[in-house]
Amino acid sequence: MVAGLPNRTIIDEVQRAPRMLRAIKLVVDRDRRSGKFLLTGSANRLLLSQRGDSRAGRREIVALEPLTEAGKVRTAGARGGGCGED
Repeated sequence: MVAGLPNRTIIDEVQRAPRMLRAIKLVVDRDRRSGKFLLTGSANRLLLSQRGDSRAGRREIVALEPLTEAGKVRTAGARGGGCGED
């Protein structure tokens, strides 16, 4: 299912495909190099910690806060543009 995917594959909302997680685990266990997959999702961190498989050494959880309106303006300004500018 995932063995043929290229390096640096991004899979969003991965929690919606639990069978895919098992396939990814098998690929990562065979080839331990970092960066093959970037998995994103909106799963509750408390639920993740209660799973039977810890995925130790295979995952890093980064909690992201929602983007605020002020953050959107700062980000646009950092790119040299602004909200509504072409």
